[in-house]
Amino acid sequence: MTRKNGSHDAVATRPVSVAPLTRPQNLTPAERIAGYGLSPRQQRAVLLLAEGKTVTEAAKALDLSRETVSGWQRRAAFEAALNLVRAEIMESATGRLLRLVYRATEAMEQALQSEDEQVRLKAAIEVLRQTELLSGTRYYPGPTTPDAVEQARAHDEEMARLFKFST
Repeated sequence: MTRKNGSHDAVATRPVSVAPLTRPQNLTPAERIAGYGLSPRQQRAVLLLAEGKTVTEAAKALDLSRETVSGWQRRAAFEAALNLVRAEIMESATGRLLRLVYRATEAMEQALQSEDEQVRLKAAIEVLRQTELLSGTRYYPGPTTPDAVEQARAHDEEMARLFKFST
């Protein structure tokens, strides 16, 4: 569960397990979620939603009603499969970005040594702004197994009951 906090995402944590993302590199996302008991159309919906399509866009692409896809999202297996694919997308993107960090850091160091005071000041401000990345905040897509989704839902319901919030 992600909530907006200023201009950055703050992540709520739950006491749930997440399936490890270790897997054969030659499997496609569709092959990795094949064991979740989803129909081929549900699997395609998972992939479309993970790509960033809205429920309406995914439903239209599959020639289904929005309500059908929305209903699928309430199934633990569907949510877990979607979380797994999203986690893999984030893992891949993070890896690609991390490979660029060295070059970006060198460029920033060069800018900090510029003879132009404005360039140095802008670089210094940007370094200070970006150090928030070191705060330890991490993206958590949610549980990636059906059992863990059910456990998280039960936890959320219990917290809502205890604190009288509606879910």
